[in-house]
Amino acid sequence: MAFREDITDALKRELKAQGLTYSQLARQLSLSEAAIKRAFSQSNFTLKQLDEICRVLNLDYEALIESSNAQTTKITMLS
Repeated sequence: MAFREDITDALKRELKAQGLTYSQLARQLSLSEAAIKRAFSQSNFTLKQLDEICRVLNLDYEALIESSNAQTTKITMLS
């Protein structure tokens, strides 16, 4: 899985953990729900959007990256 998808999955997990919906996030960012859904489905965020989402979630970039790395399965042995 690519880095963008890992970050998107980490954001989705954090939204779920905080009980926020795409609709609620969209309102807080002054965007349409469709724009938020499109950004998440395409894993396509501007840096500004990513920064604003992290602000709403009270999450810094380091924690976001750690969260995305924690879910990545690492290969430790080859057959």
